[in-house]
Parts: sequence; structure tokens; C-alpha cells
Amino acid sequence: MKRTLASLLPSPLKSLLKRKRRELLSYPPIAALRGRLQLAPSLLCLLKEPPLRRFKRLHIVLGSACNNRCLMCYQEEFHRRITPWILTQTLLPLYPRVEEIILQGGEPTVLPESRTLIEVAGKANPRIRFSLFSNGLALDASWRETLLERGGFLNLSLNAASRDIYSLVCRNNRWEKVLENLSLLVEERNRRGSPLKVRLSMVILPENFREILPFLELGESLGVNAVQFFFDSHLLPEKRELADLIEKALLWRSSHSLPVEGLENLKALLEERPAPLFPCSWPLDSLFVDVDGTLSFCCLFTKPLGNLHAASADRLLSLPKAERWRAEFLRGNRSKCGLPCRGKSS
Repeated sequence: MKRTLASLLPSPLKSLLKRKRRELLSYPPIAALRGRLQLAPSLLCLLKEPPLRRFKRLHIVLGSACNNRCLMCYQEEFHRRITPWILTQTLLPLYPRVEEIILQGGEPTVLPESRTLIEVAGKANPRIRFSLFSNGLALDASWRETLLERGGFLNLSLNAASRDIYSLVCRNNRWEKVLENLSLLVEERNRRGSPLKVRLSMVILPENFREILPFLELGESLGVNAVQFFFDSHLLPEKRELADLIEKALLWRSSHSLPVEGLENLKALLEERPAPLFPCSWPLDSLFVDVDGTLSFCCLFTKPLGNLHAASADRLLSLPKAERWRAEFLRGNRSKCGLPCRGKSS
């Protein structure tokens, strides 16, 4: 049996050693350092576990079909679809382990693959919550029921606070229909006590940036859980006026309870300084599947793990490069993460 040095000491010395040790460890600078060091074993143990032991989130791009043609859309075509057997066979072993599946398009509500995924994954794991990025145009009674029963979050991309600007940015005249769909969902959620979280989002553009403040007020009046702002650094309006509106929006946020996200990164870009970093666990507990089967840790991770047409998720996560990238991330190295996740805005 192993014996420590302390176990060989006489009892009086043992007591003295314990007392001095407690005093030393309670000394503030050492206590703070000890708290930081204690994180290391719990983090390093992640690398010793099976890659998907702590797996909880799956983000899937199901296709590029969409019922909108927004000004800022990055898609060059609208006909791609994910290979069906990736949803029904390749990813099937993952569903019992996952807590949330995020559906993205295109527009998920017009893609039949969305219903296939919900049916197959929901049967494999009744506890899964399904979340959507949607424009809200096809958010009919069936989709509202799915979200109310099994939804995690809905990110509704409205992109405007008025009918005219909505028509300009989203290139359709169904402003009233989208607001009706959203209002019905929020009202029914509140009535039934559904855990669904609803976020309203805007991509800031020269065409809509003057509606930043009205957009916040609209979100508050609709009863959403949060408002999210996105931006493309190549599609921004005049900086001085935009900076002034951001300050007003941040001041509005300080006096309202509605969470507002995304403005700090844009402010950092305008001020040409590093964007604030935020806590992230995606490379440790999540996977992103692109429409072509490419597997990554997340949609902003710059290095793919491989392709599901060639190997299973478990196999790709067991590759040396996957373990190496996870270890780098645990050490605070975000060099393979997207620019905002690295504290950079552009």
C-alpha cells in the first residue's frame, strides 16, 4: 500500500501541516490561482472520454430552398438538398444522445427534409428539442404546434420594423402574414406555458439600419424572448450614423428587460478594436452538418472534420486532428474558430 510523506509524520506535525496548508490555500492570490488550476483536470478529462460522451447539440443545414430572396442572402442557388440517408441512417446513432437539433436552410419550413428529420430523430429520442432559423412566412398551424410541443428556440429573421423596409429587404409583400404567424405562436406559447424561446433577428444593412431602435420596440411589443442583430462587414451603412444608433440602442437596452444581442461586436468593428469574447463549448459538445455532408464542430469553425459520405461521425471525431483541435480549444486557442469567436469583427 502506498504511503505519503504526511502519513509518516507524528500526529502533532500532521495537525500543524494541515493547519498551515489551509492557511496557505486560503491566501487570496493562491486561492484565485488554485480556482483556475482546478479547471484543468475537469477539462482535460473531456479528452479522455469517448468523443460524443458529452454531445448535446446538432446543427444541420437541410437544403437551400427558400421562399424569400433577401437582399443580403449569401446563397447563389436554391436547389440543393441534404442526402436523405444522412438524416435517416448516418446520424441515427447520434439522436439518442442529443438534447437539441437546430434546423437551418434555406428555409426549414419549406423543406420536406425538416419533417423527415423531426420524425426520425423524435422517434429515436422523445426528449429532443428542435430549433429553427426561419423567416416565418410558412409558420403555419402545423409548424406552430411542432414548436410549441418540441421546440427549443425559434429565430425569426424579420429584418425590419415596418412594412416598407421589410418589402425592400425581404423582397415580398407579406409583412402582415409574418407578424400574424409570430403573434399566434407567442400567444399560444404563453397560454400553454411552452418552454419555446422566440428570438427576433435583423441583419443590419444600409436599407434598414435606421430601424434598429423601432426593431427593439417591436420585439418588446410582440413579447419575444430576445432580439438578435447580425451584420456583414462588407454590407454596412455609413459608420458615423450607425455608431450613433448603436449607442442609442445600447442605452435603450439598459432601461429595458428585453435581452439584446450582437451590438457589442458591431460596435467593436466600428471602433476598430477586438470584439468581446464569449463563453463557448461547441467544439466539446456539438456538431455541425452542412448540406453537402461536411462535418465540423460548428458553423463558424474553419476546419472541417471530414464528410459523412465517407465516414461516420464517431469515426471522424476519433481522428487525431479532431482530438488535437479539441485540446487546442481547451487551452484557449480559438485560431480555427470564426472571426467573431476569436474576438475579431472582420
